[in-house]
Amino acid sequence: MRKVGVSRLVYALFSERIKNVIVDYETIKTGFYYHRKFGFDQREVKCEMLYRYRGRVFLLRGKPDDVSFEKGRVVISELKTYKNKGLRETMGLMGLVQANVYAYMLTRDEDVLIRSYVYHPSLKEPELYHETKANFELADWTIRRGLDLIIEDERTKEEILKVINKIKR
Repeated sequence: MRKVGVSRLVYALFSERIKNVIVDYETIKTGFYYHRKFGFDQREVKCEMLYRYRGRVFLLRGKPDDVSFEKGRVVISELKTYKNKGLRETMGLMGLVQANVYAYMLTRDEDVLIRSYVYHPSLKEPELYHETKANFELADWTIRRGLDLIIEDERTKEEILKVINKIKR
């Protein structure tokens, strides 16, 4: 069984849009700081789901940034931080896709509301990028397509290693 993080699935889907973005330790540390500062660091709800795909079993794992209840409805929110103002749209979409996958993993009630927030240091607080009802058909597609990209990436790395090993001999 292979463990795959939900954020890895989402990043695989958006890899072409963010391929020139360098995510180093300092960037991650700063992102965690803003998540805590604005209350997007819930620790109680962790998602795990077994997912059978292409003859393999994957353990999908992750933790939504925020889970709340409003008017009897579950609300799942994701916050995406960015430095380059040109990434606002991409980060907003990534948050929406990630929240949708968490909704799919947490409940089978499609009346879940998902929200994506974006934050740039020039803002006083995160801004709502978009909110909508969960779409489980889209969440399932996201998981399958993300797994395809991860599997393809692993095969490419294995092929490169084989070539390197042949060259070393």
